[in-house]
Amino acid sequence: MTALETEIKIELSDPRSVIQKLRENGAVFLGAAKEKTIRIDTKNCDLEEKGLFLRVRGGFSNTITLKEKVGEDTTTRNRLETEFEIEDIDNMIYIFKRIGFDFIRELDKYRTMWSFQQVSIVIDELPFGIYMEIEGNEDQIKAVKQELDLMSESSVIETYWEINEKKNPNNSSIIFPQDYNLKLINM
Repeated sequence: MTALETEIKIELSDPRSVIQKLRENGAVFLGAAKEKTIRIDTKNCDLEEKGLFLRVRGGFSNTITLKEKVGEDTTTRNRLETEFEIEDIDNMIYIFKRIGFDFIRELDKYRTMWSFQQVSIVIDELPFGIYMEIEGNEDQIKAVKQELDLMSESSVIETYWEINEKKNPNNSSIIFPQDYNLKLINM
């Protein structure tokens, strides 16, 4: 399936209160899962240079996704997203490596999914913070931010990879340490 994805991220300093506001305002909890995302490119980052992002992800379902940059990102991040389910992410990664995609980065996150006012909301816990993604059109995103009292919070349009590069410049993969205690599980 191919669709235009428009989204923002917000780093949450108090995720517990945001989850409470979601519940109070009638958001529907869709589930939670630990997700593993594998970003695929060449050592020269040829795909990234072309505005392309290729990933394989396991968690709620196993998918392969190609994201294509659409215009300049200003207040939202806009990508044409083509995604479909696959049976086995490890075999898909093996195939990509065999055909020359030799730059593989891994990202672990714990994700909760919500439906609210006809938009998709996810709350992601990563080793470097907890973020909310709001996906919908720009008017819907603004309405959700208002409803959840998040208008004063700064929107982030960077990927988790870009955020990680700023916070951990020497680590291209984003993996939970073995002794990490998840915070979202108990909220």
